[in-house]
Amino acid sequence: MAAVLLLAAESAPAGTVSTEPALDCGGFGHGTVRELSPAEKDFLCHVRGYDVPYAEPAEGWGDVADREVLAQGHQLCDLAARHGGDLRAPAVEEAPQASLGPALAALCPAVARFQDEQERQREAENDAYVDGAVELLVMVFPGTGRPTVVHR
Repeated sequence: MAAVLLLAAESAPAGTVSTEPALDCGGFGHGTVRELSPAEKDFLCHVRGYDVPYAEPAEGWGDVADREVLAQGHQLCDLAARHGGDLRAPAVEEAPQASLGPALAALCPAVARFQDEQERQREAENDAYVDGAVELLVMVFPGTGRPTVVHR
């Protein structure tokens, strides 16, 4: 049975590699690809390098059919989800499709949640650092009152 599936897969057409306009990577609403979810389109835009001017496609994935890129992306998502969404987990970094990692947050909620949490932690650490620096300034220059710090 596996040999039959292998033969069927090998004889299947190469599949579509969608263009930037077809995926509507610019967000103008004129894309022609209708069978994919917005998350899948965003993922393909990033993998193909369409989302940033002069970007290169993810290594090894530029000419791979959309359906195969998505299948491999979903597999990598499942693996990353088993590791809390952390793309730096050894099993995820060593996966054959690991080069899809930078685009994976668009497709994989577990990775997006992990990255959001990492960003919140970085912001909290930065805020604590700034607060400590302000306290130090107040100690070094007593009597000046607490300066106003504007956070962006």
